[in-house]
Amino acid sequence: MSEVQYKNIKKNFGAVEVLKNINLNIDNQKFVVLLGPSGCGKTTLLRMTAGLESISSGEISIGGKTINNVHPRDRDIAMVFQNYALYPQMNVFDNIAFSLQIRKLEAQDIQKKVEWAASVLNLTDYLKRTPKELSGGQRQRVAMGRALVRDPKVFLFDEPLSNLDAKLRAHMRLEIRKLHNQQNATTIYVTHDQIEAMTMADEIVIMNEGIIEQIATPHDIYEKPNNLFVADFIGSPAINLMKGTATDNQSVKIKNQFLPHLKNNLSSGQDVVYGIRPTDIKIVQDSNIKAEVVLVETTGSETHIIAMLDDYEFRIVQPGGRTEIKNGDKISLDFDKSKAHTFDQSTTKRID
Repeated sequence: MSEVQYKNIKKNFGAVEVLKNINLNIDNQKFVVLLGPSGCGKTTLLRMTAGLESISSGEISIGGKTINNVHPRDRDIAMVFQNYALYPQMNVFDNIAFSLQIRKLEAQDIQKKVEWAASVLNLTDYLKRTPKELSGGQRQRVAMGRALVRDPKVFLFDEPLSNLDAKLRAHMRLEIRKLHNQQNATTIYVTHDQIEAMTMADEIVIMNEGIIEQIATPHDIYEKPNNLFVADFIGSPAINLMKGTATDNQSVKIKNQFLPHLKNNLSSGQDVVYGIRPTDIKIVQDSNIKAEVVLVETTGSETHIIAMLDDYEFRIVQPGGRTEIKNGDKISLDFDKSKAHTFDQSTTKRID
């Protein structure tokens, strides 16, 4: 079994508390993404799992065995770094085989493992090349191959795709997820890119300033964010958020307009933040919700409209790359009130 548990984990760098009492259970063979902005502590937690950072207090265990004082080479993990960390003087075969050679495995066993990893990662034709003769995606696959031949209980990925272009990132997301599906290992993947998290993860752990904000599936993170931070962090374009006051007729008043919702547990006069995602809004012929168009952006498959709704800059995503709407137009909007979110202004927590 390769479940990973973090109990009351804290990490200090001098007087700065980087991780604040982290408690997290990662089930066997799950693909879990640690997601958050720079400086939230996600890479520090990953490096502590690998044994590259000390633990100030708390306990990390893999498969039920505490690893706080276990040397990195004995933790049965394999880590893929952002910068590939390949040996430039070695060819692909020797880069992949290096850890096996250090462990003094038989030459024929090394040959079998490297050839197997190369076939899984489509590197068979490149085994005699050096890293400088490879593309960025091929180098990253070599780094993955080096991790794969170790047959670890846990794979650790530290922002492995951040140096690649957009098309290659999309391809490598597929490669990494396929690799996970073929193995019997647990994967912990660190990124600040929500697209990577949403498309690859079984579960996402949202981190912010050393704490965990929410742990959930990609679907639940998107549809039911715990608080304002998660709601604003997940989604592209970002969710529309507006401060307002709840009324007693299933609406929220923001300055001069009333926005619909389905929640019956809001108190009249309660100060809330109303949220609606750009994809949950339609432009209609006439409605009680009015806005003025500021900018129209076309992406080919979609049209992004930026408008002013009272004093708030407001985003709307419409399917299709063509529209007759232009800057300065007055438009009427229809919200999918079943998809509206409300948050308490003072606590920032979701109101269900």
